[in-house]
Amino acid sequence: MRITARQLRQIIKEELLREEENPGSAFGAAVDKGNTVRQAQNEQLITKELTETLEWFQNEIFPMLDGTVPWKPVVTKQVYAVSFWENSNPPGGIMPDLENFATSRFYEAYIRAGERITSPSQKVSVYFGTIPKPLDLPLKSVYTMLEKNVIDRGLRVPMQSFPD
Repeated sequence: MRITARQLRQIIKEELLREEENPGSAFGAAVDKGNTVRQAQNEQLITKELTETLEWFQNEIFPMLDGTVPWKPVVTKQVYAVSFWENSNPPGGIMPDLENFATSRFYEAYIRAGERITSPSQKVSVYFGTIPKPLDLPLKSVYTMLEKNVIDRGLRVPMQSFPD
């Protein structure tokens, strides 16, 4: 049996209308299930990334700030996430898979690898999203931004206060 292009367009229109009338369709359920799984995977990745940044502050920066060890220049060995874009309403309704994309595209703010911090009063270059020019912020402001992102997301990540 052959169908004409007109008949095919009519069949497609009817299917699309049926899809809109029945939001509990198999396709909609599959998208919802995929989003739920992907959101859980993304939250695990975000938690891991933010935990690495917190550990960097707590293990390398805080001991020098509170005087436990003398200050020495620090060079970041990797990219440190400070905050992530909120993914609660993804474009197109499909949650992005952070594991398979360049994760830095989903950073709201981050410190690049190779950033050199020579003194506790030096401002750190923080990059925002895809904007090429960084904003120079004090270490305390960077940590406050990181802390706020962890709290706002409700992540279970151990934190400590910024030393004075």
